[in-house]
Amino acid sequence: MISNSWNKTEGESISQKVMGKVKPDEPLKNRIDLLRKNYNHKLQNYQELMKNYKQNMIKFLKNVLMHREITNRFMHKHTQEN
Repeated sequence: MISNSWNKTEGESISQKVMGKVKPDEPLKNRIDLLRKNYNHKLQNYQELMKNYKQNMIKFLKNVLMHREITNRFMHKHTQEN
């Protein structure tokens, strides 16, 4: 229990006990830098995925339009013959 750990060390002030429980093990700046690098890496991966997605969508839509045009030409040609 938390209350038991507070009583174990005698001679410490309450502020020292609180700081011992709250203070991070590593400096905050290092943790922020690590989180920033991780965030930037994930953001870069996301941007690459979006770029690939857009390129694939453009290719797909071009193919759809090309096949639509071919189909329209075919249908127009066969309706002219009848």
